[in-house]
Amino acid sequence: TSVTARKAATRARARRNARDGDDERRKMSAARDGGARAAAPGSSKGAANAGARGKENASRRRRRRARARDDDGDREIKLIVTDVDGTLLDGKQALGAATERALRRASELGVSTVVATGKTRGPWARDLYARLGDVNANMPGLFIQGLVVCDGAGKVISSRTLESGKAKEILRFARTRGCVAVAFCNDRIVCATRNSWTDKVLDYGEPV
Repeated sequence: TSVTARKAATRARARRNARDGDDERRKMSAARDGGARAAAPGSSKGAANAGARGKENASRRRRRRARARDDDGDREIKLIVTDVDGTLLDGKQALGAATERALRRASELGVSTVVATGKTRGPWARDLYARLGDVNANMPGLFIQGLVVCDGAGKVISSRTLESGKAKEILRFARTRGCVAVAFCNDRIVCATRNSWTDKVLDYGEPV
């Protein structure tokens, strides 16, 4: 029947495709074997090619190492700028001993450290600066995402505040939704009322 004929034709095509595939694989295998024999009669030419490639790779590695040394030698570190939470301080708001030693050593070499953080310059800053060496004790810092810049003693050098109209609009928005807005004001954080959410800033050494 026609169905049987179609099945037979399908099987025949499958057998032809399998034979064609076998023939192609045999040709490719023969070409590889021939190429290998031609490239390495007595392994002289093959060894020469392999040796040349090895020398080229070694030369590249030496150039990369030389560039790395040149980069390190030419680069002069003049300043370290670092975040605070999770970077300079760990999850417990503590300065690690190794970090303190490294920054003190950098200070002795004339490389100062500047903090750039979203935090206010609260009590945590005085404690931190006291541990970073004499040079760093006088360095300015960027606080509240750069909106406030203070000198080493905590005096405000520059400050950018929100317009009073915008601040009132934010307070109204929060009040209508039952939220408490927290405002960062120089070295203070203020809010209309305190709750468990507003007090989370205390975990980061922030003043309220």
